[in-house]
Amino acid sequence: GGWYVVENWTDGVDFSDNGTLHFQGDTHLILRDEAEMSVNSLRSIGTLTIYGQSGSSGAINIDNESTGILAYNDLIINGGIISVSTNNGYPIDCRGNVVINGGRVTATAPGWAIYGVNGVVINGGKVTATAPDGWAIDGLNNAINGGTVITNGPVGTVTIAEQMIDCALGTNKRVITESIDGDVVTAMQTLFGNESVNASFSRTFKKDVASTICLPFPMTSIPSGKVYEFVGVEYDDTEGWVATMSDATPSGNSVDETVANKPYLFMPSTNGAVPFTGTINPASITAGTTSSTDTYWTFLGTYSQLTYGSGQFTDPVFGFAANGGSNGVVAGEFVRADDGAFIPAFRAFLKYSGDDDIFKARGTRGGGAGIPETITVRLIGKNGEIDGIGEIRLSTGEVTFESNAWHDL
Repeated sequence: GGWYVVENWTDGVDFSDNGTLHFQGDTHLILRDEAEMSVNSLRSIGTLTIYGQSGSSGAINIDNESTGILAYNDLIINGGIISVSTNNGYPIDCRGNVVINGGRVTATAPGWAIYGVNGVVINGGKVTATAPDGWAIDGLNNAINGGTVITNGPVGTVTIAEQMIDCALGTNKRVITESIDGDVVTAMQTLFGNESVNASFSRTFKKDVASTICLPFPMTSIPSGKVYEFVGVEYDDTEGWVATMSDATPSGNSVDETVANKPYLFMPSTNGAVPFTGTINPASITAGTTSSTDTYWTFLGTYSQLTYGSGQFTDPVFGFAANGGSNGVVAGEFVRADDGAFIPAFRAFLKYSGDDDIFKARGTRGGGAGIPETITVRLIGKNGEIDGIGEIRLSTGEVTFESNAWHDL
């Protein structure tokens, strides 16, 4: 046991057991960036914990006829690139728990790929498990709480956290992910080909507190609420700046289904988790935008978490707060992003790309002072009736959307 920093390590150089590296107690392996460990197998009597450095580019490569990594207690992977392939046995075999918190883990075998007697828990990183003739991931209590998981082969009974897209083609091919980037899209296209796949997404909402959603599949029905599409932000001489959202809930009449990749405002009619389901076409997954009739305002969706002040945002943006915070902001409020604020994946935000001079040139009510103190939000039903009215308040650089300002009219 103990702590070890792994430099470059070649199979068979310092081992007496045919390239198998044995650890007798709890062991911590730190994979130095760019380092590579190539061994026949790893075996640990205690808990084996693997770390990567900041670049997470250190690698362990195992290509074996039988078991690749065998841990008699727990196996915890926090980083690095772990690639294990076997022809007859388990690439990852753990007699306790397999816990993956980060890094890139690839396990390939005809039979079982990743097996933990007590269970397999994935909290982050990218995990690819291939076992077409057995089980890609299996154990007693399995959970996927984050990261991206790609499987070619069945997955045992598993609990999937909310706010993750679960895509499945039959019982063997599956992608479960907390965000979608170019690598995930490529993986989906490779795994699913041109086939359309069933997808699901679940998220907890608070009744009558508006929130945003952007999903990569169309829906023919909306459970427990309504969706509104962004029409625009325009200046009205009486009401000042007004943002309009129009009811786009599928009804079988004017709207048959929602549009994949399009951002919406969702108004839940109940408390608790709401499941959304549809069919994904892997060839057309791109978080979309809806432009305002005023060309300076855009409603954008995102499939990955965005952080304001990190270079991802250069213009003022406004998004719904997921949790309570300082300055009186509570869950469900619409706030102007400040440095460090973030917008989670599968949400949407309002972006203004003009400047104060644009506001000063528009009308007299609030226009001469630049960006206005308030922007009224109006929900319009299918028949033109007002479903709800809210207000986006600008005060000392922050915008709030009062959740209790929504009315059932």
